[in-house]
Amino acid sequence: MLTNAPSDPRPDIAQISTGAELKRWYWRKDELIARGLGLKTTSRKYVILERIAHFLDIGETTHPDDQARPKRSTFDWHAEPLSPSTIITDSYKNTQNVRRFFKEILGEDFKFNIAFMEWMTANQFNQFTRDFLDDNPTLGIADARRIWVRKILLPSNTGRHVYDPGDLDL
Repeated sequence: MLTNAPSDPRPDIAQISTGAELKRWYWRKDELIARGLGLKTTSRKYVILERIAHFLDIGETTHPDDQARPKRSTFDWHAEPLSPSTIITDSYKNTQNVRRFFKEILGEDFKFNIAFMEWMTANQFNQFTRDFLDDNPTLGIADARRIWVRKILLPSNTGRHVYDPGDLDL
C-alpha cells in the first residue's frame, strides 16, 4: 500500500548507478533520453528505460530486447472503425485512419505532430486514467490527474505506475 509521503525523495537521474534504482522511479521519456549514456534513444519510453538499466547493471550498450517484438494485439489501425472509447493497443500506429478520426472529432485543423504521436504511444497515463475512472465512477478526470501527480513521485518496483484502489489514499 502506498503512503501519502514518499519515504525517499526522487533522486537526480544522473546520480543513479543501478538498473533497479532507475526502475523504482517514474521518468519522462525526455529525462531518459537526456540520461542516455550514448545508448540508442529511439523507441518507446519503457524500452529506453530497459536499455539504460541494462547498461547500468551489465555495461553493455545493446539490449537483448532490441530485436523487434511481436505485437500482441491484432487491432488494425489502418482499417478498424474508431471511436472515443477505442483502447490504444500495443499495435497502435499513427495511420490515415487515425488522422481521419481525429479530424472528424476535433476538426479539419487537426494535425499530427511528434509530441502528440509519442503521447499516443506512451499510453501509461491513459491506462491509469481509464482504470481509475472505471473503478471510481463518481470521480472525474481532475481527480485522476491529482492522484497521478502524487503517484509518479513514489517509487515502484518496475518504473511503471498502474492504478491501484489504494491510490485514493494519496
